[in-house]
Amino acid sequence: MAHYFRYKTPADVIADADLKKHWKDLATTAGTTGGHAVWSLMVLDKKALPFLEDRLRISELPNAKMITALIAQLDDEDFAVREDATKSLSKLGKSAAAELRRALSKNPAAETKARLEALLRPLSEDDGDPRLRAQRVLAALEHMTAPDAQKLLEHLADKEVDEDVRRDAAAAVRRIKARVAAQ
Repeated sequence: MAHYFRYKTPADVIADADLKKHWKDLATTAGTTGGHAVWSLMVLDKKALPFLEDRLRISELPNAKMITALIAQLDDEDFAVREDATKSLSKLGKSAAAELRRALSKNPAAETKARLEALLRPLSEDDGDPRLRAQRVLAALEHMTAPDAQKLLEHLADKEVDEDVRRDAAAAVRRIKARVAAQ
């Protein structure tokens, strides 16, 4: 009879849709909503970590030189080269968005402009503030109890292309190590 009254922990009842909602909420400028998302991810650490790793796609982040080279190929004389570059840039998704916007602002040739706009169109949905999301993800990771959270922070501190995120991840790792040493 006692099993009827057991409470489920949030990790037992969380769905992928909830994780996606928390991901979106991390980027909102509404403080309470963003704060709730941070705390929810902290509590769900073992369930949230694979989701966060997938969303961050750290190992797949291209460097700016590669993106710039692909963008230059959008204006190549060979149609096949232009098509391959378009497909490659499309696969990069949001990680290429800043470079795509920068290229579009330089008034490229008509076909290149059309390709850039087509690449940016699916990325233009309002996902909130990506920097705010990054800061909140780091806060959640720093306070998770799962050892893999610290590993993910260390990976971000070493491999992240965004200098601010890399610096803040390294600071979070230092704080974790200081807390562990103080115990």
